Amino acid sequence: MKKSTHELKEDRGTLLKKADQLLAKCEAEGRSMTKTESDEVARLRHECEGRRLEIEKLEAVENQKRDQWIAESGFGVASDAGFGARDGRPIALRSTDKLTSYARPLPDGIRPDEISIGRAIRAIATGDWKHAQAEQRVMATSPGADGGFLVPEYLSANVIDLARNMAVCFKAGALTVPMESSVLDIARVAGDVGTAWKPENDIATGTYMPLEQVKLTARTLYCGPIAMSMEVAQDAPNIDATLQHSMTQAVALGLDYAALAGDGSGATPIGVLYADRVKDMSPIWTPFDNHDDFSWAVEYLMGANCNIDNASVVMPPAVYAGLDRLKDTLHQPLQPPASYAGLKKFVSNQISMDTGIGDASSPTTACIVGDFTQMLIGMRLELQIQSTYQAYDAFARAQIWVRAILRADVALAHPEHFARMTGLTGYSDDMPSI
Repeated sequence: MKKSTHELKEDRGTLLKKADQLLAKCEAEGRSMTKTESDEVARLRHECEGRRLEIEKLEAVENQKRDQWIAESGFGVASDAGFGARDGRPIALRSTDKLTSYARPLPDGIRPDEISIGRAIRAIATGDWKHAQAEQRVMATSPGADGGFLVPEYLSANVIDLARNMAVCFKAGALTVPMESSVLDIARVAGDVGTAWKPENDIATGTYMPLEQVKLTARTLYCGPIAMSMEVAQDAPNIDATLQHSMTQAVALGLDYAALAGDGSGATPIGVLYADRVKDMSPIWTPFDNHDDFSWAVEYLMGANCNIDNASVVMPPAVYAGLDRLKDTLHQPLQPPASYAGLKKFVSNQISMDTGIGDASSPTTACIVGDFTQMLIGMRLELQIQSTYQAYDAFARAQIWVRAILRADVALAHPEHFARMTGLTGYSDDMPSI
């Protein structure tokens, strides 16, 4: 059985250690090596060289396989995001990378354009697979003990890709981490790497830089249920597209809420508003009458060595519109400074207008500024669709209820590259009468 690169490196290290021990023994005893010892050192060094050549050859093959996979799949995150690859497949994917390229291919020569999650959901709900024969071939068409149908990896990836296209966090740059088990540990640096100049012959004094684990634990996200009459399920010509859009939008909103405002209660992941080591910034102006607070946030991020070119701001609709309506002394639209103008702007109603953070006497909301490429959203590629016509009063009303179940988690690879402005008051969802 061939050894892995890691095993070969361990072998080489052991051989080098044995050779060094022999040399050190002779030096400690103040004598030259005997012929037997000299032959043994030469043998050990020869084996070390053999291991080195094996390692180089094996690494070249592994790199070629990885590069070929990345080229074929169109992935761009294998190394430049700092997360590398696992078994030739990238650990983290950009929002422009498709999970369908990562997922295992469809069986029996079925083409991607032949299948639709909307048709699959409709067939599951009605039990009629006449118009979903391709989906029937790739799915187990008998429900499990819990009444659910396990969607194949490729079809699950397609749903998740559609949700990623809708979700604000992915638009802002969040990375997707496919999870092949319920728990995934990824290493991260606890701080910036330090450097020091060393005079000749002096002892080097480096900066201690600890590594720590980011743990992603798959948590269950329920989407739905969607209730529809038997007549709509059987007769509406657009039911496939409607079901697909509704499910993917629900997934997108659920992921955005967890990543931005999840508070860790129950099984909810912890989002940026509640994560440790994110910079807390109390607003100078609330409601904003200028852009100074965003300038302070950008200054903090630059001081934390954040790549400011990646920086975005995510805010609720009322804050976005409030900033948009700011005027100068001549009643002209207020021109923002370069620090705010350079931020990519995104709006999400998953940041509540009453977060409960800050002044308890009035509703408060929040904004998040940061490099969202440092946000990791781990996802299991196993979507489950459940349908019933018996739950609650569905049977009495001749309805079909459908829901989707996805498992995911959120973590920040570099929390210091985010800042949250909480305690914003004076904003409301209420529109004035016009």
